[in-house]
Amino acid sequence: MNKNLNYTQKKEIQKSRRFNIIYNKYYYLVTNIAEGILCHEEALDVCQETFLTLYLRYNLSLEDEEIKALLIRITTTKSIDYYRKRNRESVYNTTWCNKILMEYGTSNNTLELDYLTKDFYLNVVEDIKKMRPEWAEILILHGLLQIPQNEVAKIMHIPITALRSRLNRARNYLKDIYSDEMNLLH
Repeated sequence: MNKNLNYTQKKEIQKSRRFNIIYNKYYYLVTNIAEGILCHEEALDVCQETFLTLYLRYNLSLEDEEIKALLIRITTTKSIDYYRKRNRESVYNTTWCNKILMEYGTSNNTLELDYLTKDFYLNVVEDIKKMRPEWAEILILHGLLQIPQNEVAKIMHIPITALRSRLNRARNYLKDIYSDEMNLLH
């Protein structure tokens, strides 16, 4: 190494070299683990995130077996998180919007009320999409699709008490926004 470099710069160069060795040695392992859970493109994203996490947060002077174990753990965790996030986002599609309109958007009252009801529920759907994802997921699964709370808790991998708390917060959020409109419809 160049003698004009200070201690910190030399350490950073050593870290960079060690990282390149680790990356070349374990790239296929990390990619294969991620591809066991995700599609190829998503696995490549997770691979990148895994190595970035390793570089920024961990000591690269660990033994190879320790590095390998870390990479396996980081990759598995990130892949599962990515998979859950993707599935959460896939809940937000037009199928459940249509279900809302079919179930709630028609009434036996006048055409004007029917129009207002559909418009109201479309607005609610749009606001559900904008709220915190964990609240929206609970409202969709339990409130709209009528899946029992204990099953929703299992799907989301959370305790039933956490589900009830989030459901209450989501309902209060909607009540704050739509208290006047809800009084007109009921």
